[in-house]
Amino acid sequence: MKYELLSGIIKAKKDTVFFIACIGVYVLLSSILYYAAPQISSHLDIDSLWYDKYAFHFFQSGSITAPHSPTAAPEHTIGYPLIMSLIYSVFGYTFTPIILIQIVCMIILMWALFNMTYRLFGPLSARIVAVLSIFNVGVLVYPQFVLTETIVTCLIVLFLERFTQFWQTGSRIALTVGAAFLGASLIVKPVALYFIPVAACFVPLYVPGTRKKLMMVLLFLTIALTPLVGYMTRNKVLYNHFHFAPVVSINLYEWYLVKVIAAVHNITPSEAERMIPPFQANNGLDEHGWEPAKKLLLRYLAHHPFTCISVWMKNVMKTALGLFSTHLKLLLNPMLRGGDITFFSGTGSWWNKIVTYVSSGAPNRLVVAIAAAEGIWSILRWMLIMSASMLLWLRKRYALLAFFMLFVLYNLMITGHDGCGRYRFTIEPELIMLTAFSLAAWWDILMQRRVREVGVSAYNHYAPMPVISYQSKSRER
Repeated sequence: MKYELLSGIIKAKKDTVFFIACIGVYVLLSSILYYAAPQISSHLDIDSLWYDKYAFHFFQSGSITAPHSPTAAPEHTIGYPLIMSLIYSVFGYTFTPIILIQIVCMIILMWALFNMTYRLFGPLSARIVAVLSIFNVGVLVYPQFVLTETIVTCLIVLFLERFTQFWQTGSRIALTVGAAFLGASLIVKPVALYFIPVAACFVPLYVPGTRKKLMMVLLFLTIALTPLVGYMTRNKVLYNHFHFAPVVSINLYEWYLVKVIAAVHNITPSEAERMIPPFQANNGLDEHGWEPAKKLLLRYLAHHPFTCISVWMKNVMKTALGLFSTHLKLLLNPMLRGGDITFFSGTGSWWNKIVTYVSSGAPNRLVVAIAAAEGIWSILRWMLIMSASMLLWLRKRYALLAFFMLFVLYNLMITGHDGCGRYRFTIEPELIMLTAFSLAAWWDILMQRRVREVGVSAYNHYAPMPVISYQSKSRER
C-alpha cells in the first residue's frame, strides 16, 4: 500500500483520493445550490446588510470608518467587511466572488478537519468525517451567505488542527501558527475571545520543564492576543476608547434583557424594549453609556434569577437543536426574511411546533424532507457525541475529552442572549468529528472486528496514527 507524509501524518494515498472525491461531490452540490437561489439577494441575511454597508463604504471611499459618521465606532469588528471590500476592489461590487472564496475556505476547513481526525482517531473516522461534512446542511448552506460564519469557523478549525498537532509533537511552529489563526478569528468575529485563557491552560500539558511550559503559554497568549490588542489600539487612536466592539454589551442589554423583561412581566418583546433605558453616551465603545441598562439587568438577576437562567438556557437549547435548514429555506425562498422561522414562534402543542418549524417557509417537499431528516439526525447525533465522550473517557484520553467538551460547551453557552442554529456552526466541525469517531467505534463493535496485533485491542484500531516528530527521530538515532 502506498503512503504519503502530509501535515505530520502517515496517510494511505487512497484516503487522500477518497477525500478529493468527496470534495468533488461537495463542489457539485454547492454549484447546484448556488444556481438554485432565485436571486442575488437570496444570499443576504439580516446581518449581511450591515456587513455589505460597511464593505461597500470601505470599497467606495477607501476609508475604514463607519459609513454614517467617521467618529462613530462600528457595532461589530470590521474584519469581515474589510475582506469583502478587498474582494470588491478586485472583482467589482458583486457577491459571487465572496461566495466562491467562502466555498474554497470551506474546502480548506474540511481538509484541516480530515487531517486532524486522521491524526487523532484514525483513517475510518477521517473518511466518515469527509462524508458527513459534504452532506452537512450548514457546510453546504453558510458559504452561500454573506455572513462571517464560514471564514471565522475556518480559522477556528485551522487553530484546532495546529493546536492538536502541537500536543502530539511539541512543535513551537504548530503552536505559533495555531495561535495566529485563533487571533485572526477575533477580528472577523470575537466568538473565541473568552476561550483563549481556557486554551492556554492546555498548552503546558505535554511540555516538559516548568520554564518551557511558561514560555509556551506566553508565546501562545502573545500571538493569539496581538491582533485583538492591535485592533483595540486602533480604536483608542480613532475613538479614544481602548475597546474592541460593543457587540457583547448590545447582546446583553438589548437582546437578552428584552427577553428577560418579557418573560417576567408576560409582555411582548416590543413592549419590553420600551422599558430598557437607552444607551447614554456619544460613542458606542464607551461602556459607561450602558450603566442604566446594566443596573436594570442586575436588578432582574437579583430578583428573578430562575427566570434569567431559564431564558438563557432556552436560547442555548435553540442553538444546540436549531436546524441549518432554516437558512436553506431562506436561500431558496425569496419571500422569507431572516428571523421569520423560529421554533418558539409556533403555536399549539410541541408536536405542532415541531411540524411548523420543519415545514414552514419550505419552497418544496424536498426541502421539507431535508429539514425533517436534519431534525432526526440532530437528535441521534447528540447521542453519538455523548457516546464519543464515554469512549474517550474509557480510553483515558482525558485531556482531549476535556478540551473538546469545554470548547463545545463554551460556544453553546455564550449564545444564551439570543439562540439560533446558525450560532452552532462555529462548533459544527468538532461535532462532526466526534460523531465520526463514535460511528467508527460502534461499527467496529457491531462487526466484531479485531486487530490481530500483540497487546492491541479493537479500540486501538482507532488510536491516533503515528506522528513523525523530530524529537522521536533524535532518540532513535
